[in-house]
Amino acid sequence: MGNLKKTSAILILITIVLALTAANAVHALGVTATVTVGNLPGAVAYDSAKGEIFVANEGVVAGTSTISVISDSNNTAVATIPVGEETLSRAGAIAYDSGKGEIFVTLETATGTNPSSSVSVISDSTNAVVANINVGNNPDGIDYDSGKGEIFVANGHDSTVSVISDSNNTVVATIPVGNGLNGVAYDSGKGEIFVANQGSGTVSVISDSAITSVPTPVPTPTPTPTLTPTPVPTTVPTPVPTTAPTPFTQVPSPAVVANVHVGNYPFGVAYDSGKGEIFVTNNYDNTVSVISDTDNTVVATIPVGKGPYGVAYDSGKSEVFVTNNYDNTTSVISDSNNTVVAIIPVEAPYGVAYDSGKSETFVTNTLFEPSLLNPTTNFISNTVSVISDSSNTSASPASPAPATSVSPTTVPEFSTEALILAMVLSGVIVVTFVRLKSKRKAFS
Repeated sequence: MGNLKKTSAILILITIVLALTAANAVHALGVTATVTVGNLPGAVAYDSAKGEIFVANEGVVAGTSTISVISDSNNTAVATIPVGEETLSRAGAIAYDSGKGEIFVTLETATGTNPSSSVSVISDSTNAVVANINVGNNPDGIDYDSGKGEIFVANGHDSTVSVISDSNNTVVATIPVGNGLNGVAYDSGKGEIFVANQGSGTVSVISDSAITSVPTPVPTPTPTPTLTPTPVPTTVPTPVPTTAPTPFTQVPSPAVVANVHVGNYPFGVAYDSGKGEIFVTNNYDNTVSVISDTDNTVVATIPVGKGPYGVAYDSGKSEVFVTNNYDNTTSVISDSNNTVVAIIPVEAPYGVAYDSGKSETFVTNTLFEPSLLNPTTNFISNTVSVISDSSNTSASPASPAPATSVSPTTVPEFSTEALILAMVLSGVIVVTFVRLKSKRKAFS
């Protein structure tokens, strides 16, 4: 009888340990692959026609920027495209133009009194640069307007947005907006562009129909002075006429239809086509603002991790992925109730893009806070993490920072798969008890 009790206890203990181990293993799923790319990968974009991911690698030294091309069929880098080496520029934001099969990358010269800023155009059929377009100073954000066939570029130091026509790769308009621009997102449902203004804590809303056929502002040239010739006897001098200055055409103010106040230092912007909402990361607040595009008002503020930068919409799961660079996590928000439903451990997450063809999210691993740099390892990132949206759970979720007038988000303790597995193993325990009890009666 004593041996039977010991056996029963051992079996129960082993079953419980296996259940907890298996549940935790399922719960810890998240990053399914890690892809090696160039140094300091930042922005990332998905090319739906090619099934490829384009990653902008800033590079450790100016002029060494590259674009890594990842095939989503095997999650390996299949090409490396040099950009900015002639102007010693660094790659920044990146966007995919589905109408032309091209990738647009912002480039900025980090040093010099007259820094050059441009956008490189890459053909996805040849993985080669086919054009370079001059834009405003310090272009930081970019996105593609599929309705107009135009690219919108946020120039951070100019407080302007350059509009590029993809039919001839020329700037067709320049729109003044807020201060310290960064993230850009196109709202296909409203035909509007949302631009994050870091310096003013707002998001500007631009109507793409209000800027049709508006010419690009042209600087006024210095007029040629009237010449006074030396008098010559018996000859009447003919003065040279003054050259009329070229007029400066300003984009009309109706192009910007709204300015929405969000959190402190808004950075990333993403459009949720399922809900008609815009998600904006507030880097200094550790929150995400949700804007309804029906009336351009903030309808929710969601606490996330520390230092949120990138944001992307997962159309397959109706979820929003937010990279929290300072605490090495990625928050997953359900757009049905605007709450965090999972927190995924990811090393130094920064840029993020959703691959609708594979139902995967690609996150660049880049440490952008110098105070967090590990002096022992002298960490320089050069990888991209791949997350399957069917396993976006976390083993040890971090507690999100509280936000004013917003209830703290509760992160589920276990994933659905883990709960099912735990229930199955619990059934094994019950069956074990019943069988042992039957044997006990047989012995008695």
